[in-house]
Amino acid sequence: MLASEGETVLYISSHGALEQGKDIVTLGPEKVPRAYQLKSGNLKLPEWQRFKGEIDELVELPISTAIVRSRQHHRPYFVTNGRIGETVLNRIETANKVWRRHNPRALQAVQGHELVSRFIKAHGSFLPRETEAFSNLLELIVNSGAGPFDKARFSEFLESTLRLSGASITPRDAGRSITNAVLLTSYIVQNCERAGNHWALFEAWVVTASYILAMASKYRMAAKWWNGSFALCCLAAVRALDALCQECAGNQTAFIQGDPLTDGDFYPMRMTILAGTLSALSLYHRLKSEKWERQDYVHDFLSEHIKDAKIWGESATPYMVAAALELEHHGAHRHAERLIVQMMHSILALNSQKGRGFANPYYGPEQVFRLFSGMDPMNSEVFIGHSYHLEALIEMLARRLLRTTLAHFWEKITRVHFTWFKPAEDWQWFRWHTYDGILEQKTPNAPQSWSALLEASEGGPIEVPALLRDRPEFAVLFMLVFPHRFGVGLMRLIDHALQRV
Repeated sequence: MLASEGETVLYISSHGALEQGKDIVTLGPEKVPRAYQLKSGNLKLPEWQRFKGEIDELVELPISTAIVRSRQHHRPYFVTNGRIGETVLNRIETANKVWRRHNPRALQAVQGHELVSRFIKAHGSFLPRETEAFSNLLELIVNSGAGPFDKARFSEFLESTLRLSGASITPRDAGRSITNAVLLTSYIVQNCERAGNHWALFEAWVVTASYILAMASKYRMAAKWWNGSFALCCLAAVRALDALCQECAGNQTAFIQGDPLTDGDFYPMRMTILAGTLSALSLYHRLKSEKWERQDYVHDFLSEHIKDAKIWGESATPYMVAAALELEHHGAHRHAERLIVQMMHSILALNSQKGRGFANPYYGPEQVFRLFSGMDPMNSEVFIGHSYHLEALIEMLARRLLRTTLAHFWEKITRVHFTWFKPAEDWQWFRWHTYDGILEQKTPNAPQSWSALLEASEGGPIEVPALLRDRPEFAVLFMLVFPHRFGVGLMRLIDHALQRV
């Protein structure tokens, strides 16, 4: 709501030492800082007395310079979704007479009925009206939140909410649709939050952020209509990974879930996901030039647990790439190279011979398990003879001058076609699924010139949408959640961006 009203959200409290009574800090349209403290329920005198210390900090203590660089006095707001009693309102007015001696901007109280009117103004009738979309919303909300996130169903819901299909809409209406989508996403993921399912939270917010980029790209929207909502989604996704990292650091179950006797098939996949997501979080902070105190923990985690990771199919590629890039940063170049070679070897071993082959990136870990354990008997898809990710891995090794390694594998490489799906328009890159595009294939050269391969890998065009090229830190998160969009373009973008850090 604040973003839709023109405020730039600078900080959302994690209830640490930096908070000082301020749950949300923004920069208002007039460039004056604002600080909000949020409470729930009706507020009478006993509650006011209990919160008085926090409220004093909200009003009297300046906002930390780590959050906002402004010498202006901030505007303090006390917000509750209930009612504020008349006695408390009188106390606030009396306190304001004292506070005005030091801070010309007095405390403003915001009650529930005011919030309702502002939400209606900001979002309009934000609930979807179509029967199918409303049904999808209800099913997503009542989901337990404990399992893998249903990205396909969620994406269908977002497409209907954002009105990506049909007649063109104005930037203002598109911006309102985006803020609606963020609001509804927060409802949908509540059970994931209650279940502590940080991976699902991460995926949900990255999907929402991706669809915001789809809207921005399709309608050529000015940043003011969407950038605030996009930043909030990225913040929520990064917070989910931070919580996941914290949970791993305090892990008491040796990363086992459920019954240890039946967890053996899933444990290696879980370790792959953890290695990739924690590495991606570290890479994200590095690309943002932000200090992150858990970087050494991620390296220690990789050193100890990457050996337990399992490559289930090509949708595992981005996780292994993220882990390899993080290991490289810590100087473990040989270890990083082995991960990429292992991934390439698995693709070549299974896709260049008879059999069913290595599952393509459209199959996630749970789908792969069902497919190859006989739990999906109606699916007869065969994957041999082509790969969506092999070319990106080859170029990654070429940039690291591993000519001998590539020469060793090249005969097998020539048996596999490089395959990729090229969406018809840039905005469709950010959709979970689109039929509008071309499935392209290329046969590896035999023989292959090393100088030509090296030149292409180092200086070839980065064929990804401009909104991704400008945000390589988001591309690192995007490739984990959208593994079917990973390929030469994304790999070049991320590799080149990390070289510049």
